[in-house]
Amino acid sequence: FVLHRATAEIPIAYENFLSMMTTIYTITIALVITGIAGFIGIFIVVLVLVGSAILIEDMDHPLDYGKLSMIRVNLEPLTHFNSK
Repeated sequence: FVLHRATAEIPIAYENFLSMMTTIYTITIALVITGIAGFIGIFIVVLVLVGSAILIEDMDHPLDYGKLSMIRVNLEPLTHFNSK
């Protein structure tokens, strides 16, 4: 399971679909809700959706221990289990 998660990638079509839906949803909110409420709504929508996209991208690479990585996998229990 860990090896599969470490090497799994999201299909490009799914990435493109998520990007397109995020853009369409943001534009729809901008056109439907007018005024200051629309501006605040767009800000919240963009903040949530971009944050989700960043988190999903980070979850796709759980063994990447870069500076900006939010998800870190602790393999110590697995190593201990395999050594027995």
